[in-house]
Amino acid sequence: MSGEYCEYKEIGEYCECKDSGEYCECRLRGEYCEYKESDEYFECRMSGEYCEYKESDEYCECRMSGDYYECKESDEYCECRMSGEYCECKESDEYCECVVSTVIAG
Repeated sequence: MSGEYCEYKEIGEYCECKDSGEYCECRLRGEYCEYKESDEYFECRMSGEYCEYKESDEYCECRMSGDYYECKESDEYCECRMSGEYCECKESDEYCECVVSTVIAG
């Protein structure tokens, strides 16, 4: 990356990073991580069975694709961690709620 920031441009199944003056966003194809950052927004997303994490000044969201944990929170105290093939959501405040859509063996 030749500049301080970058932005993604989607081409087919992948994206490339380019310089931008406002925010940084990078995406990799397949099962890799999508990363976005700006002054007010941060997002890291994994495809498939992995965790999707979003955070801003007043919003935090963590989801699992398919039949896995889903956690949503309206405050800034939500922590989401990966454990095996599912997401563990630990709440530091009463605004975080977790939902299990199916039983996870093991």
